[in-house]
Amino acid sequence: MNMEPLSLGKVAEQPLCATYTLIDSPDRRLVLRPLNPRDVQGLTIFLEGLSQETRGFHSFSSYDEKCARDLCDSINVYDKLRLVLELTSKEYQEIIGVFMFGFDIVKGDIERYRGYGIELINDTVCRLSPCITDEYQGQGYGSLAMPHMLDIAERFGQKSIILLGGVLARNFRAIRFYEKNGFQNMGVWINPDNQECLDMIRNI
Repeated sequence: MNMEPLSLGKVAEQPLCATYTLIDSPDRRLVLRPLNPRDVQGLTIFLEGLSQETRGFHSFSSYDEKCARDLCDSINVYDKLRLVLELTSKEYQEIIGVFMFGFDIVKGDIERYRGYGIELINDTVCRLSPCITDEYQGQGYGSLAMPHMLDIAERFGQKSIILLGGVLARNFRAIRFYEKNGFQNMGVWINPDNQECLDMIRNI
């Protein structure tokens, strides 16, 4: 893995420093790369194509062009890093996944994890929220990307990753995915929408 230190500004200016080719074959190419301002159309198609069930597991502000444009316009504005998983073949090119890092740890996270006996420290813990489009869920693409997500987090100086908002307890596929990729279940809590969630953490 590339251990060159990263910052949000550096990724925005030099996106290739956080770009990874996951599959490169004559039939298809799969690349994990930072979101860029030209992704509005592809991101709109991605968001609009998510099923109601998948939307229920995520927290995008909306699932349309406005949200896509807002995300593309906010690159290097806040403490968020968004990457896209882009699949290309001879017939098409499409965004099949979006991964978001949040480098802010909110008070609720700190208090809950303190209850588990873990002290979250800003600048060493980040939050992760991945989303794969329905057609490609359960096919191993998330697990293929995860080592590179860990690499990015480490290059940002992070020691641990927690889940943004936890994972809904009814999202069994996601829980299996996180467990498979080394995340530990720390405890259960009820989110503001009165839904049961699991807090999970992965040390780097």
